[in-house]
Amino acid sequence: MITNVEITLLEATDYAAKLQLKAIGPSGSISGSIRGPRCAGQSTLPATFALRPTSEPNSAECEILEPCYWRAEQPFVYDVLVTLHADGEHAWRGQFALNGR
Repeated sequence: MITNVEITLLEATDYAAKLQLKAIGPSGSISGSIRGPRCAGQSTLPATFALRPTSEPNSAECEILEPCYWRAEQPFVYDVLVTLHADGEHAWRGQFALNGR
């Protein structure tokens, strides 16, 4: 079972944010997506961005185009869906919100 998912911001510009996700747990490959942004009281046009597995076990990267960064007056949130596959089978699935603080 996955005990934690670490998210590292690799690069951030006005045009793109590149993230690395690493699952702490049994070895396997990660798939999934990041969808957003959403923000209470704001009209947004959410998009879905695929997680791309890296050569490192339990690791994936994602590039979010035209990101909306979290600010106190506009707390944008992205929804993350992560699936771990181990030995060719679905081993774990988790969903959580990423608020960028």
